[in-house]
Amino acid sequence: PKLRQITLFLMIVWACCCFTYYGLVFVYPIALEQRYAMELENQYFAVFLAAAAEVPGVLLGMLIIDIEGVGRRRSILAFLLAGAFAALIVPFFSDSTQFVAANMVLKTLVNTPFCILYVFAAELFPTSVRAPGVAATTTVQWLSNMLVAALFPVLAAALGMRTVLSGFALVCVLAWLVVLACVPETKGLAL
Repeated sequence: PKLRQITLFLMIVWACCCFTYYGLVFVYPIALEQRYAMELENQYFAVFLAAAAEVPGVLLGMLIIDIEGVGRRRSILAFLLAGAFAALIVPFFSDSTQFVAANMVLKTLVNTPFCILYVFAAELFPTSVRAPGVAATTTVQWLSNMLVAALFPVLAAALGMRTVLSGFALVCVLAWLVVLACVPETKGLAL
């Protein structure tokens, strides 16, 4: 039962992280073009800035997961909640520069729990089933990636940026609830 709970938790949270992270990857250029009528060269630079914003998130994630009293679970919880809040406010920036800056923050916030999950997944499974457990849960991640690639450009066009980003916020909250309810801390525990 415990392994099933861990596996199900990881599958749900991987899927949620994929929906928010890759959904944002696909929706962001559409918003730059349609909402802000940004020239192609400026779109490339804005996408580059959003990608560069992931680096501080990865570094911050690597640092805080080992801080006493923080760990993996609290780190993921904090970033998911902050990502949900950011996803709700990003669409309200009407100026393209503000939108790009806010999106950089959002990209950092949704990328960090995604990265921490790689560490967390390896620590949650016992050594005897670690490889197949991580493989099964990351398979769900990749299947989610394919689904996002097919759905999100269509959803963004049909529903608009606010609705899609509100959906990202909802998915972050769902992942937050699953982590809160189902996941033990692994920092400092023997593998």
